[in-house]
Amino acid sequence: VFRHGHKGPREIGCSEEFLEWLTDPQENGGGAIVDFGCYGANLMTWLMDNQMPETVTAITRQLKPEVYPDVDDDATIGRIYHTIDPEITEKPPLERGESLGTDKYAGRDRGS
Repeated sequence: VFRHGHKGPREIGCSEEFLEWLTDPQENGGGAIVDFGCYGANLMTWLMDNQMPETVTAITRQLKPEVYPDVDDDATIGRIYHTIDPEITEKPPLERGESLGTDKYAGRDRGS
């Protein structure tokens, strides 16, 4: 599980010019799923050594429609892989004393 996020681009002080582009579905193509949702998907692709998932499911929501009326402001992307090492899901890396930058799951060290 990889979770990350923030309170929202307006709430963390992004410029009005950036917000105009970010919240325009024609210019940006989406909201949170395009802006922030891609990071977890990219990280999983790297951790899985570019293995294609069996399925991908995405759910988007508007938690603050009064602030972001035209785009999603919350996104969850789920991916299911055919082959998963049970050690990956058993405990998060930090609980095993590992660095998030070290890929021991695929049998090799990628450094940090």
